[in-house]
Amino acid sequence: MTPDGAGPEIQQKRGVQMSAPSQTAIGPPGTGEHTDAELMRAMAALPELSRLLVILADVRGLPYRDIAEACAIPVPVVAAQLHLARGHMIRRLAAPLAEPEGGSRHGSA
Repeated sequence: MTPDGAGPEIQQKRGVQMSAPSQTAIGPPGTGEHTDAELMRAMAALPELSRLLVILADVRGLPYRDIAEACAIPVPVVAAQLHLARGHMIRRLAAPLAEPEGGSRHGSA
């Protein structure tokens, strides 16, 4: 996998090239904002198509119509997949704030 989270076959197929992430925090500390590394880990957990859609829409700022054309999928599919991918990333990024790493929400069994 490459620094932008898309596998090499998708990058080559779609011509997506991104630079490596910085290690600076996005937003003030303690506000729920995350470092680039945290965002990249959350993106890496997404399926490859979802990563590509997030990159094209949220990083590159492409309109859904252009993304749909580039990926050969309908615009409603782009919208639905982005909705699901963003929700997954939000939950994944919120999880470390809600519980310590290795912890359990339901206590020990």
